[in-house]
Amino acid sequence: MTPFVLGAGPVRLRRFRPDDLAAFQAYRSDPEIGRFQSWERMDDERAHEFIKAVGAGEIAPRGAWSQIAVAATADDGLVGDIGVHVGEDGREAELGVTLAREAQGLGWAAAAVGRMIDYLFEEEGVARVFAISDKLNAPSILLMEQLGMRFVSEEATTFNGAPCVEVTYEIRA
Repeated sequence: MTPFVLGAGPVRLRRFRPDDLAAFQAYRSDPEIGRFQSWERMDDERAHEFIKAVGAGEIAPRGAWSQIAVAATADDGLVGDIGVHVGEDGREAELGVTLAREAQGLGWAAAAVGRMIDYLFEEEGVARVFAISDKLNAPSILLMEQLGMRFVSEEATTFNGAPCVEVTYEIRA
């Protein structure tokens, strides 16, 4: 397995490791953290298998989602993750980010996602990166705007069984 670590100031991006299980389960079990997310909580066995699989998988495989661990630079402890989906043709990628409650509001999401965007442009040759958020998720929209992403569209839809308006933002290489 090829090592993967990208520094991003107070946080670094790296592969998941088995010792991330407790921290992963803690933030993925927080209902407020999961409110705007499409993933569902996993029991420890499924979470362990998930961490094992994404820890050994490709960083940005085409046509599939991958998860990149976000760790605090100070102690390398897991504080969140970034979901990445590169399209089949490799020209565009979708991102999503989840950070533990205690890691929010510190600029860590901007550092981590910004570094991931740079990686996708520079190393993977992606031409467009986009993110979709519930219009009510103000911190997510603020993050996208801070990263220089521009508003593209909004669409009324249903998410987790409830009506919502999804907004899409993008940035181009």
